[in-house]
Amino acid sequence: MEENRSEMEEKNIKSSEHFIKNTSLNKLSKRSGIKTLSTDAYPIIHDVLTNKMIEVVDVIKSVNAEHGTRNIMLRDAEKALKILGINMTFK
Repeated sequence: MEENRSEMEEKNIKSSEHFIKNTSLNKLSKRSGIKTLSTDAYPIIHDVLTNKMIEVVDVIKSVNAEHGTRNIMLRDAEKALKILGINMTFK
């Protein structure tokens, strides 16, 4: 049952192809010093972000399962990101 739910969530994330709009990606790229983005790059970036999002959500759910609650808390997200090697703190 849990696998089916995870597969359904993955399909939902992938079906919402543009959960980050191209204009937002363009702004992010400009912030990082990229002058222009080719239109061919957008689908690739969307795929990478989608796969990373699925990975992060899976780890957050695993961390959250340790607490035995159904609510994802900020500390769960921070711990999951740290497990993935992403050092990020939220205020």
